[in-house]
Amino acid sequence: MAYESSGPDRRMELIDVIGRVRNRWRLKLALRGAVIVVAGTLTALLLSASSLEALRFSPTASRSWCSEPWSGLAWCCLCDGA
Repeated sequence: MAYESSGPDRRMELIDVIGRVRNRWRLKLALRGAVIVVAGTLTALLLSASSLEALRFSPTASRSWCSEPWSGLAWCCLCDGA
């Protein structure tokens, strides 16, 4: 006959397992968010650098370079639920 632990012990074990699963889920979400932020930052930086280089640092390019982070932020806020 196999040993079966009592009810409260099994309940505590189940609560521990659920807690570990939740922690892994939260870590996964945090890492996904960090990857999205880093990828977005690098993309914006590369696009800014290449556009400034292609437009030879003209005044129009400089103004658009200053406004680009705000438009990127607006895009991220609008596409947040996607």
